[in-house]
Amino acid sequence: MSTIHVANLSPAIHGDMLTSIFAHFGVIIDIRLISGQGPANYAFVEFGAEDLAEAAMSKDRQTMGTRCLELFQPQLQPQAVP
Repeated sequence: MSTIHVANLSPAIHGDMLTSIFAHFGVIIDIRLISGQGPANYAFVEFGAEDLAEAAMSKDRQTMGTRCLELFQPQLQPQAVP
């Protein structure tokens, strides 16, 4: 999968900041910031290829501002068979 889940984001984070962190790994297709009722607290970053997402995982546990980023590769959900 070419998407990573980025958790433990600072309330001040925005898409351009995530782009600057992950763009050097390769082409970013999409960044989705997810929030509940306030600022985004996690995001999904989709890369152009699976190996780019795997390389970006090297940022796991690195500090961004005052927070330690937590990176995960989302698990595929099994599809129901009709």
